[in-house]
Amino acid sequence: MVQASWNVGSPMVDSACLHSAAGPFPARHNHRRVVICGSMTFYGEMLRMQDCLVQNDVPVELPDAEDDIVAALEQAEYERFKRRVTLAHLRRVRHRTTFAVLVLNLDKHDRPDYIGPSTYAEIAMASAFNKPVYLIGNVPSAYADELAAWKAVPLNGRMDRLVEDYWASCVPRPQPQMKLFSMA
Repeated sequence: MVQASWNVGSPMVDSACLHSAAGPFPARHNHRRVVICGSMTFYGEMLRMQDCLVQNDVPVELPDAEDDIVAALEQAEYERFKRRVTLAHLRRVRHRTTFAVLVLNLDKHDRPDYIGPSTYAEIAMASAFNKPVYLIGNVPSAYADELAAWKAVPLNGRMDRLVEDYWASCVPRPQPQMKLFSMA
C-alpha cells in the first residue's frame, strides 16, 4: 500500500514522500496526468507536490508561474497575461490526457481550506469534463454542497488515495499469457 502524507499548511512533506507504487508495472501509463490547481500564493507548495507525485511515476502539470515581473505590468497588460495563463490552465484541466485535478486548498488569509475564484472555475471545468477532483485539504464549508455534488475527494493531507486511484485507472496491468501448447 502506498503511504503518503502532506502536512497541510506546512512546506514539508514527510521524508519518504510516497513509497513507489510502481511495483512490477511499466513506467509508461498512457500519458495520463494529474493537473494541480490552487492559489498562486502556494506555487512553492505546488512544486513540492509535483516532486512527490513524479517520484511515484505520476505525471503532473502545473499552472504557468506568475513571476515577479507580473507586478510590474500595467493593468491592461496584466489582464491580458492573466487571461492567457487562465485559459491555458483550463485547457490542461479539460484535456483528454488529464486523469484528475489535485487542488491545493491550504489556509489563506485566515480562511481554512481556501479555494479562490479561479480554482473554483477549474474544479467546475474538471467536473463538467468528468475528471475526478481531489482536495489536498478538507472541503471548505462555503462550497460543501457543490463539491459534494461534484464528488470531490478530500485527501486530508494524504496523497496515497490519489496515487492509488491513478495507478488503478491509468497503468495497464500485465495480462497472463494463454498456454497454447503444453510440454508434458
